[in-house]
Amino acid sequence: MRRSIAIAIGLAAIACTVCFAEEDAKREAVATYLSAAIAGVEQIHDPKMALSILEEAGKSLKDGCRNRCQGVFDNLYESIVHGTQRRSNTERADLFRRFLHVVSRVDSQLAAAYTERFRNERPDIKLDSWATANDLFDEDYSQSLRIASLAAISDSDFPDAALTYLRKAAARSQEDVEDLNREVLTRSAVFPLNSRLELLGYVVGSQRIPQFMGDSLLDKDFVEQPPLATRLDDASTARFVEQLKLNPLTSARDDFYVLLLTEAHLKGAKPKIIASLKRAEAHDTENLTPEVVAKVSADVAKWMAAGDAVKRSAQKSVRSNQSSEEDKLHYRAIVLQALSLAHEEKLDEALDLVSDLPLRVQDNVRNALLLVVADSVTSNQKAKELMDRARSETRSDFVLAYVQAAVARVAAQPPKDSDQDPSSLLNGVEDIAGHLRGTGRLVLQLRAANIWIAVDSDRAFAALDTSLKDLNEDAGLDGAPLLTMIMGVPGMSGQYMVGQASVYQFVRRLAKQDIDSTLLHLSVSNRDDIRLRSIVAACAEYLSSDEQRDSSSVSSSKQ
Repeated sequence: MRRSIAIAIGLAAIACTVCFAEEDAKREAVATYLSAAIAGVEQIHDPKMALSILEEAGKSLKDGCRNRCQGVFDNLYESIVHGTQRRSNTERADLFRRFLHVVSRVDSQLAAAYTERFRNERPDIKLDSWATANDLFDEDYSQSLRIASLAAISDSDFPDAALTYLRKAAARSQEDVEDLNREVLTRSAVFPLNSRLELLGYVVGSQRIPQFMGDSLLDKDFVEQPPLATRLDDASTARFVEQLKLNPLTSARDDFYVLLLTEAHLKGAKPKIIASLKRAEAHDTENLTPEVVAKVSADVAKWMAAGDAVKRSAQKSVRSNQSSEEDKLHYRAIVLQALSLAHEEKLDEALDLVSDLPLRVQDNVRNALLLVVADSVTSNQKAKELMDRARSETRSDFVLAYVQAAVARVAAQPPKDSDQDPSSLLNGVEDIAGHLRGTGRLVLQLRAANIWIAVDSDRAFAALDTSLKDLNEDAGLDGAPLLTMIMGVPGMSGQYMVGQASVYQFVRRLAKQDIDSTLLHLSVSNRDDIRLRSIVAACAEYLSSDEQRDSSSVSSSKQ
């Protein structure tokens, strides 16, 4: 397989070398190079890997298809839908969703044909329509809206993706979102407990969404928080409450949770709405013991108060050496609040908040906060302060090196008035990376490599060679590592994703500066998946940048 792919890429490379003399010819040569790489995907048998390569092409996928995509798509469809690999229906549905997004970039009618084919051949697999609508939101809004409308009138739950979509749609078109709201609120009658809670968060415009897990109310962990939104109008709110009243959940306890939380969020709303909720609550309490009613009421009050009373409650827990289940909510809320402060570069406040956590989890949370701030710091003064805090707050060489890379990044930015030497800082980061293995090593290398682009292009390409060498030797890495910080906080899922770095984003930055040298360095990679995806990333970035330059030239000439 590697030989045939190499021949195809090699022929395209010859075309590039011959034709790169003029800009139009160079663009054509890069498109040919991209086409050869896309054709090579047909020989990649892992659908996840194949999808990642095609997804890397973005909007340039259509330029690179050159009538070669039909075979690639057909093979990929068969692998996803009928492949012999052991996959759950949920996994196949997720892969097919990604597949549709890729196909729609080339031909929306072909994507519709695959969808119909999938529904006929695998009626046992439920499609995640809201997620697909989100995928297409920026690239094909009309198609995205059609899929969202179908989800609104047919789906039996309200997932994270629905919340994200409706909030994005509200910012784009109030008319479109009103139609979707009407359908979703009508469908809420069939939603289970946590979907109703999620929909409640949308109705009241809250960024804190409750979820019921085990026997407790907890904050919903969003991998990517949906955009903020305002409360829906009174008519929509009344429609939501009416659906709750007319269609109670089978469990009186679960229904009571939803009703009480809704009432708590709607304080100050029209008296008729509150009175309607209270009548429904009274009906539920007739089927519950006084003990259950008291517990549900206390849980709701505690959840509603967590945002304002986190620190006070946690301090009380620490002083009394409590570690009961009821403290989980407070620990969880502390971490979420501290992470929010870290994203705003309010590190001192975040670290102060964390000091109220149990000692056994403080180190992990502090490390995560330092990494979050390192990703966002922009001023020389803040960067130096962050370095000082890191030295006093962590015992991790990785975290110290990561923060040092952030200091180097800020020092290398114009107007470069820092008294810190970026080259010296980056050398230190690479020294520490040399003592590590796996994801941590690659993350630090790529952090440094991205800064070398602004400091020394030769060192940047040397860093690319080093990263490719490490990827060749470690089959467990795919070039887009994501460091997982183990938080160890009761009530949390146990992980927080930080330390992102991607060899493909690095390749894109290099390609924007020097496509010829970038492709030359990529050709030596021994792994088909890394080489093809990197080539696709480089070519797509060049073609995209070229189109932007053309658009700018047209605009300038018109002026």
